[in-house]
Amino acid sequence: MDDDDASLSSATPAASEEYDHLEDAKQFKSLDTYLKSLPYECESTDEMQEKLRLIVSRIVICAKTRNWTAMIGWDSSLQYWMIMRYPMPRPIRASLAKLYYELLVTPGAEPRLIRGWADTLARLIPNRAGSRRKLEISDLQLSWKSLWRVMESEIWIKTGNHDSTRTVSTTLLTVAELASRYFPGSEIPAILDTILSKFEVANITTVITLLTGFLPPTDAHLYLPILFKLWEALNSSQLDERLLDIFATLSQEHVAGASAGIDGAMPWKDVGIFTDEQWSRISRACLVAMNVPVGAGGTSTSSTGSHADLGQTSRLVKKGPSVLITLATLFVYSMSVDGPNLNSVDSNLGGETAFVAGSKALHSLNTIITSTETYFHPSNYGAWTVNLTTFMQRLTYEFSKRWNEEHQPECKTPIAQRLSLGVKRAFVETLKTPALLAMFSKDPVSTTLAQATLKTLSVLEPNIIMPAILERVYNGLESINETHRTTAVLSCLSGVASTLVSENIFFGGQKHLMPLLELALPGLDINDPLKVVCTSILITITVSSIKIGDLTHTVPLDLGSDAPGEDIMVIKDPASYSGTPLIDGAEELGQRLSLREERTLVRESTASFPDWVTTFFRRVFALFENLPEEGGKSNRTGGKSEETILKSLRSALDTVSAHLSNSLFDLVLRITYEYAISTARANSVKAFGDLVASLAKANPKKTIAKFLPYCSDQVRIELEHGASSTRTTTTNLPVPSDTTLHWHLTIIRGILSNGGKDASHAFGKLLAHKDDILSLMRTLVVSTKNERGYSSTGRLVGRVLAALTWVYALDQRFVNSDEWESETFNRTHNQHWGRLYRAEDVKIEWHVPSDDEISFALEIMDTIVKPSLDLIEAALQVPPKGRDAVWRNDFCRYLYVVRSAWGGLPTIFLAQEQHMNDPYLDTSSEVAALTATSLGMKSGFVLTDPQDSRYQRILAHREQFGRFLHRASVSLRHSGDGDAGDEHIDAILAVTRAIDTYLLDYGMTRPTYASQKKHFDTTRDLALMTVKQKEFPRHVWIKRAQVYHASRVHTHSLYRRRTLIDDELIGDLLEFSFSPYTRVRKNSQAYLITAISYLVRSARHVLIRTYEALAAELKLGKAADPDRQKGALYVLWSRSLTAYALNTPVYVEPYFSTLLAFQQQEKPSIQQLVSVAIEDAFAHVTPEAMDTSMSSSAVGQGLESAIAQVEQASGPCGLELLSEAESRMEVRVQQKIDAYEKTRASVLAIMQNPTVHWKYKQWAMALLVRLLRKDAPTTAAIAQTIVENVVSDHPTTRQYAQSGLVQLLRSVKARTFSKSAEDLWLNAGKNPLRAELHAPDFASYLTASLQPLTSDTILIDAVREDALIWKPVLAGYKLPPENESAFAWEPSSREVLAAISTSVDANWFSRLASLWSQEGNRSSTSTDLRIENLWLIKILFKIFEDTHLDSVLIVLESVLHHSDKFQQRAAAEILGGLIRASKHFPRRISKKLWEWVSPRLPDIFAQMTPDTITFWDSFFNVTISECDPRRIEPLIKYVLSLPIDFNGDSVFALSKSLSTLGTLADCLGARFLPQAEPFVELFFGNLDTPYEEIRVHIIGNLASIMAAQWRPAYSSAKALLEDCAPDRDPFHVRDSTHMSRISNLVERFPKWKAERLPGARVSHSTYDKVGLTVLSWIWTLAYTTRAPSIFVYVKPLLPEILRMSELQDSSEIQTYSSGVLYILSAITPPPEYVEPFTETFIEAVKSSPSWRIRHKAIPVLSVWYFRNLPNLSQSVVSRILAILVECLKDENVEVREVAASTLSGVLRCSEKQNVITLKDRFARTAQRTRLPPRGDSNYADALRTLHSAVLGMIAALQAYPYVVEPWMPSLIERLSRHSSDPQPVSTAIRQFAATFKKTHQDTWHVDQLMFDEEQSQALATMVSGTSYYILRIYSLRSRLISRKTPTAFKPPS
Repeated sequence: MDDDDASLSSATPAASEEYDHLEDAKQFKSLDTYLKSLPYECESTDEMQEKLRLIVSRIVICAKTRNWTAMIGWDSSLQYWMIMRYPMPRPIRASLAKLYYELLVTPGAEPRLIRGWADTLARLIPNRAGSRRKLEISDLQLSWKSLWRVMESEIWIKTGNHDSTRTVSTTLLTVAELASRYFPGSEIPAILDTILSKFEVANITTVITLLTGFLPPTDAHLYLPILFKLWEALNSSQLDERLLDIFATLSQEHVAGASAGIDGAMPWKDVGIFTDEQWSRISRACLVAMNVPVGAGGTSTSSTGSHADLGQTSRLVKKGPSVLITLATLFVYSMSVDGPNLNSVDSNLGGETAFVAGSKALHSLNTIITSTETYFHPSNYGAWTVNLTTFMQRLTYEFSKRWNEEHQPECKTPIAQRLSLGVKRAFVETLKTPALLAMFSKDPVSTTLAQATLKTLSVLEPNIIMPAILERVYNGLESINETHRTTAVLSCLSGVASTLVSENIFFGGQKHLMPLLELALPGLDINDPLKVVCTSILITITVSSIKIGDLTHTVPLDLGSDAPGEDIMVIKDPASYSGTPLIDGAEELGQRLSLREERTLVRESTASFPDWVTTFFRRVFALFENLPEEGGKSNRTGGKSEETILKSLRSALDTVSAHLSNSLFDLVLRITYEYAISTARANSVKAFGDLVASLAKANPKKTIAKFLPYCSDQVRIELEHGASSTRTTTTNLPVPSDTTLHWHLTIIRGILSNGGKDASHAFGKLLAHKDDILSLMRTLVVSTKNERGYSSTGRLVGRVLAALTWVYALDQRFVNSDEWESETFNRTHNQHWGRLYRAEDVKIEWHVPSDDEISFALEIMDTIVKPSLDLIEAALQVPPKGRDAVWRNDFCRYLYVVRSAWGGLPTIFLAQEQHMNDPYLDTSSEVAALTATSLGMKSGFVLTDPQDSRYQRILAHREQFGRFLHRASVSLRHSGDGDAGDEHIDAILAVTRAIDTYLLDYGMTRPTYASQKKHFDTTRDLALMTVKQKEFPRHVWIKRAQVYHASRVHTHSLYRRRTLIDDELIGDLLEFSFSPYTRVRKNSQAYLITAISYLVRSARHVLIRTYEALAAELKLGKAADPDRQKGALYVLWSRSLTAYALNTPVYVEPYFSTLLAFQQQEKPSIQQLVSVAIEDAFAHVTPEAMDTSMSSSAVGQGLESAIAQVEQASGPCGLELLSEAESRMEVRVQQKIDAYEKTRASVLAIMQNPTVHWKYKQWAMALLVRLLRKDAPTTAAIAQTIVENVVSDHPTTRQYAQSGLVQLLRSVKARTFSKSAEDLWLNAGKNPLRAELHAPDFASYLTASLQPLTSDTILIDAVREDALIWKPVLAGYKLPPENESAFAWEPSSREVLAAISTSVDANWFSRLASLWSQEGNRSSTSTDLRIENLWLIKILFKIFEDTHLDSVLIVLESVLHHSDKFQQRAAAEILGGLIRASKHFPRRISKKLWEWVSPRLPDIFAQMTPDTITFWDSFFNVTISECDPRRIEPLIKYVLSLPIDFNGDSVFALSKSLSTLGTLADCLGARFLPQAEPFVELFFGNLDTPYEEIRVHIIGNLASIMAAQWRPAYSSAKALLEDCAPDRDPFHVRDSTHMSRISNLVERFPKWKAERLPGARVSHSTYDKVGLTVLSWIWTLAYTTRAPSIFVYVKPLLPEILRMSELQDSSEIQTYSSGVLYILSAITPPPEYVEPFTETFIEAVKSSPSWRIRHKAIPVLSVWYFRNLPNLSQSVVSRILAILVECLKDENVEVREVAASTLSGVLRCSEKQNVITLKDRFARTAQRTRLPPRGDSNYADALRTLHSAVLGMIAALQAYPYVVEPWMPSLIERLSRHSSDPQPVSTAIRQFAATFKKTHQDTWHVDQLMFDEEQSQALATMVSGTSYYILRIYSLRSRLISRKTPTAFKPPS
């Protein structure tokens, strides 16, 4: 409807270079519609630009002075400024975007700030594909390198340093996706080089996510071929999602192609921007994504990619859009007329392939939908249903969007590439059947998606869709057997109501409206809540577009020239209605009713409106009467279902009442009035009041005049007779004797809720009854004494004041008021049904308070509210002991009236800026002018002039109210002495609610605004028919104006300055939050937490007072009040207050020291509260939050440049204010440092206090660890405390301390290696031993890495050997010195290191080993290696080297040879840490370590048992991975020397050797290849192992070696792109390194098969053992990332695998072979393998002598066919059809049946001519075949031939399961002749008949018309054999009724 921040203005566009002319015109036009829709004057563009410049200048000052706290407020102000929709000049927008981008990439920024800045950036440069951009790349260019630098430091963190709780990388990825559009296209090669050099097979999801996030959408030809080749080579579901997402984005971006003249645009190719081969790959991915069990075998088509992803080590977790959504976008934006039309006469000339509507993309879509169509049916419901319906709905959404885009004048897409009418029609026909099938799906999500699809389709092609929908709607509404069908059709009808009621969209639909509304009324049944809701929604949507008025009594206007030639509307394309029944009155296909006839029918149908309206209201009354009685804790009418019913009915009543004609309104008013005066039901008081309010909204004058006199009298009578005279102050069940009072009082409240003006009267509608209203109010205030009574009175006062003083729209009718009242409209309103408006055409009537209404409101305040307030003020003078029940009742009821009155006056006056000395402003570090302020938009506030006497009167009332509340709070807090305290709870609650009203009922709060916005969004979505719709029903525009008005009002509630009264009342609320009464505490806390989010610096007020209260309580010790403590803790624990306290340095220390001082409190509830508060607070203590290095350092160059651009665009910031802010900067930084030091010292004191409870010490330790700064050293005392607690008896404390020690030592290392704070935060420190190895290619690297060690050797520990782009310069390390240490740790940390070194002695290590050797708790009995322990040892010895080596070796000796597995695990952890730490040891020390380790390696290996092998494998993995093998040469040599004897006695010994060797091969990667060949020969030579365990190791080791051999390693992205030509294989998918070995196996398999052993010994046969190993190998590789590379090896093995599947004597090999055959279809093969594999399957079926092979191969062929359908040529499909037809004659009946089932599926996806040819062939065969007597020798052959023909006919019929083609009835009749033939013929026919009945039950009332009498008889015979007469009568009756039904598409009852 409008853009996210489409600009608004009341001025014409200025001729300024700051604005783009085209965008400027649109923005100002949109601005004009917004502002003209409001009833008051708004700010001009110049005024708003001044506000913008103020905001921007403050942001600049905050950025320059690093005042991030103040910037948060101005950032929020900027977002609110954008919500106001004023135009932002492009230079300012661009410079702000650059500024926020630079802020985001600032190293060391806090995560919370990054999230906020990213949100603002997203608003400045929204980046939705296909959407109109706010900035072009000519306006803004961003540097991808600065973002990449930060992203790299967040993702590629050294092992062990990763924090799984950090989500910064996810936020930064979002930023990359936003900013990528503004990365220059010239940088694409550099982006590819950088990111692809990080590629690893084990981490492809991270790399691809980054790649697709960073690549700009321009110049996509530079990377699209690479992505497709990568997609071909790898098997990953996440890869599929990411690549499809970027393909979809590109298809949208380049829909105009290169011909549009856009820089960097891609030309269109075969299918959109893709080649035919690429499109086939996309189409196959779509079939995979559907996840339907296609094929005769019913096998799921889910990919193995999801399983392959489980092995990924991705640290970047960001879920992309649904793959179904991206696929839908791809298909729609690739559609065009790009080939011959399948339906054209010349389409097949010259053998050229033709396509549906001449579109290749649409043809592919048609094939996919057709192949999966059966799974849309409810009977085939499954997990795939939501996938299918989601895809379908998104297709229609995207199609509608593109269709509308291409009909806009600014569309740049060439005409030849646009969607044509033929494409649109074919698209709708393609989705019509599945959408109608899914309409009755079994789950609500799928049903809703199907209905949304039908809604869009009905707008695209109403003449195709609407008749079919109406058929089902009539059938569903008349059928009462299936409730879900009724609700489904009601919901569907709601969706297409806009199409139905408008003759401009669907001609002929209006006459169905009245019959359908009548059929819907039974849905108002209280026993079926869902049906009531659906019916209410239908009525609401339908009636909102019509006028309910009888036109039969008016004289219609002459149609004149409105009608087309000869008054007849002729169908231009008769084919468009083929297959659908005619609308009433149509006698032949080519003719429809004339315009005059249609309108006459509609006019006649309106005669039913009076009856319908009467019935509707009487049904509503009946529903109200059957509502449950009030009850429960909240005294509501029923539960959630009843509340939902009443809410939906209220909306329907509002709509119906607003659209009644005058005569029908009078009728309804009379009916309602008669019901009101004759009934008074307690269960429907509120509901009936809402009904009357609906009438009052529509016509207040008549409603008030009708009801007010009677109801007022009744209220007075009831009060005189004692109603509401029993004093209560709490909510109770209604008193039966008060029912009549509440009934009439609720009616009065309803009718007085609208204060609009009457055009025929000088005063407002309420003013006409002013005296009556005032008199009634006085009576009620005095006389209503129970809670229900006085609360109703208060709400009445509030409603009246709101009606008088608010600005609101007066009507919601579907046409403007002047037209509604016109005579012409009232005579022909049916011609206007469904009217849509543009925003500028809507005339909104607003209620704006008049002077008389303001005077009335002030009079109410003076005569009703003030006296009430005076009474309760006087009541405060009563001593506490004299405050009895009467006093409390009077206090509560009068206060309720006062509170309600102020609740109705949120905009009565515009508050002036307060200028008080804020005691909570820290002038030493803060500048008052940098505190964010409200935008203060003009919002229709009633009184704005402080000099106005009325302003002063209302202000005096408010001040009196505020002062009273404070005095009342103080008085009630001190009145609780003795026994009276409990009785004053209600009075206290009344005061707290009144304080909430006083503080917050000004302007509009966030929840209220959000509610209005949500309501508008819902209304708009319901009315939305097409994407980017420009015309809407009038009520949508009205609600938009209301929301815009609300957004303006909402700005006044933000950043409000406090007054002295505000502070006092906040203090009162805080004291009540500490109350001993739970109800008081909870209410007060809720109000308090809400208040601090609106009043500036009120959080500080609350925090300080809370700290003081808790400190006072803690001093009292055990004498403290636990309730007061609990209340204060709840306040402190609140999310907003916690965040504020922990992000404001001076409040951090008291926060934690207060919480950690509660150990003396024994109450469990308090301890639980302390626990959750502390643990929640930990999330706010981040390294960045404590950092001062980035806060105090100078602004970086990029940020400085961005700030300069902002100042250039918007003007310089105030120098005086900047100077003042800069003077505070140093103080602010010092405050942060001081607060940190104080907090750290406080927590340390707790840790060192021996009397502190262990739980509190645990929390203190966790906090102490979090307080370790990355940018500054800690103290020796803290370090020593941490070390001591590493060996604590408490496991959790020990865990915290251990992580703290690791973090502390790593920080020392990082600071030592970093030259600047930026290096520190980017993890860019440089090791002194760091060196570079120049290796221009992979071969030179491998050569260098295998050279022996010399003094000049550069060791390469970590290199991405499988990187796609090879970096010629590798990061390595020089050899460390012989004797001296290579490192000198930073001087500032020497004291800390000395303290650690002193504490870490031999006893410490002994104690540590003892603790690590413990069994652990019962909940975790795992013996896996604990990597965190290993990292501790590693960092300790990396820092201290050999200082403690002897001590630890002594300890290690004792645990290493222990037989206990937990002792061994501890040994593995310690030894692994030592070996990893020895990397940079001086060579002397390293040699010493290996001299100790080497002799013990045999003992370690010998001690490995099945219980310990897991963690020893992990030990080898950790020590070898990312380590130059020359560093650990003794270990490598030992592993290579391990004996591998396949004929040995011990299987476990062999398993150990193979497992360790596999770990070595996996970790060394390419560096293992020189030793690999003998092992490969060994493994292939021992494939016949009988042990599964050994088989697994062989397969795993072969996989590791094959993975090491895959090394693309291109020199650059340019070289890679050149090698990505269609005929090239850059990623070696087709490499056949081991083909000679596979060929050898293929040659030997026949011999081995012949030598198979008999009987039980068959499993010992070589054939079986080798076969199982080979099958397991294929199966394992199929679930890996490089699965596509197995096809080159499977191809020669495939025939043998098929033969294995028939082995009946080996269930294991049969199962594995069958599984492998199916799993091949779950992997995407290289395109050239598809048809050869298909031919292999065909040949297996054709030539195999075994029926079992055929029986196995046909389902496999079926699955393979469906999965690879896009890649199969027509000739191969013909061969498949031929072999399946041939198999119908197979001697085995099971083969025939599976062939028939597969044949139907293949035919469904084939050309229709194939079906016609085959069905005729089968019919002739059946006709020629005569069964001889059963004893005849030819009987079996004849029966088989007949069965094959019958199966063939059934397959042809089931190819179209949900439609009845013209040839079907005759074929069914022919088929029925064999229904009594012998089995299996008769069985097949009965099964078909049952399936036919199930698939056609939804449309049988239409399908039956295709059958003549004989054919119906034949079908009846097939279905049941005896129901001929019943079916015949039903058929004939249906025919007669359908020809002359009074309502079209109405099936027989």
